[in-house]
Amino acid sequence: MPYARFVRRCAAPLCALTLCASVAPAQCPAFDGYGASWRTFTPAPIGAGSFTIAGAALHDGRLLAVTGDTVYVETATSSGVFNAGATFGLTSDPAFIAVSPDGLALAVGTGTAVVVFETSELAAQGDPAADVSATALLFGVPHYDGVWLDDTRLALSADGVVVELDVTSDPLAPSVRTLIANIDGASAGVSVDADGNLYTGNGFAFDPDGTRTGDIKAFAPALYAATPADFVHEGVLIGTVLSAVSLRFDAEGNLFVGGGDFFDSGEVGYLGVIRADAIDAALMGAGPLDIKNPAHLLRLTPVADPFAFYGAFPNHATGEIVVTYVSYDTGVATWSASVGPRPLPADIDGDNAVGFSDLVIVLSQFGSEGAGLQGDVNGDGVVDFDDLTIVLESFGDAC
Repeated sequence: MPYARFVRRCAAPLCALTLCASVAPAQCPAFDGYGASWRTFTPAPIGAGSFTIAGAALHDGRLLAVTGDTVYVETATSSGVFNAGATFGLTSDPAFIAVSPDGLALAVGTGTAVVVFETSELAAQGDPAADVSATALLFGVPHYDGVWLDDTRLALSADGVVVELDVTSDPLAPSVRTLIANIDGASAGVSVDADGNLYTGNGFAFDPDGTRTGDIKAFAPALYAATPADFVHEGVLIGTVLSAVSLRFDAEGNLFVGGGDFFDSGEVGYLGVIRADAIDAALMGAGPLDIKNPAHLLRLTPVADPFAFYGAFPNHATGEIVVTYVSYDTGVATWSASVGPRPLPADIDGDNAVGFSDLVIVLSQFGSEGAGLQGDVNGDGVVDFDDLTIVLESFGDAC
């Protein structure tokens, strides 16, 4: 609708909702908000036999941390305080912890075995840690990273391949098939997007004439459905970022990338976030992202360490990115959380900016009462000076 006509139709004393259809207040893209501020905390002391801590988020927003033989659970969302939730009786240097899509199961990569047990077995707040060693399933399958493909299958990266593990199979004779082969380098991260495209990378290139350290490729389901996809010769190159570890997607399709390439490119000391639009462009044939373009790759540095080797995972319940880090000097783990989407409640018309059209909506409904009014920015059931103030104070703000 042309702007002038919109103003005329919305300038009447009572603007019918059928003419000015309700639009949810906008949120700025998560990509633009990450790193604006940080909430930093220590998840748990590093356990015996471990050099690091792996993390994930439960569906309710509480964080999980695994180290030694223990899974720790955050006491409440964003509390930054952790209690022991379960022990699995297997000393680990944790590779990963992942929550199944339905939220009912946990998979822990211990470095020696993949341990799978139900989230309901985690101890309640205030109770001692539950011993799940007798009920957990232990799969002796090599792994570096792991992600759930669905509620019964895991994708695991290890030994230059990505395999699928069926967690409903017999742990003594696990059902495993190769999804991606011939990575021709060290293991890296693995992830899957909303369309079923499988992502993995080269963690350290063995062949100087082959794929490079940090190469991240996407593989459509058709490429690995029947026979393994070939990493070198198939798939779509998304970009070359760090050492392609800790690959995880947020809810908007932005991809987190951790690690570091200390020997070739010298790309170290930051956590990368690849914008979803850059991934989509690569998948559509526009070529890999430009890592020097800040619109393609966001570089986050929550800790003042130029040689930091970061990991990351999303907390979908809070909209945060949680960046993981262990100091080589102190051996202490530090996690830093940053909220992505920044709300613009005064952006009534949803165009990602607070402007005259939003002001017109408030003025046209000024004095009106009732539920669902667009101009009721603060949601108190009436369009009044409070709503007008919110719009005026935010005037000009944009994503």
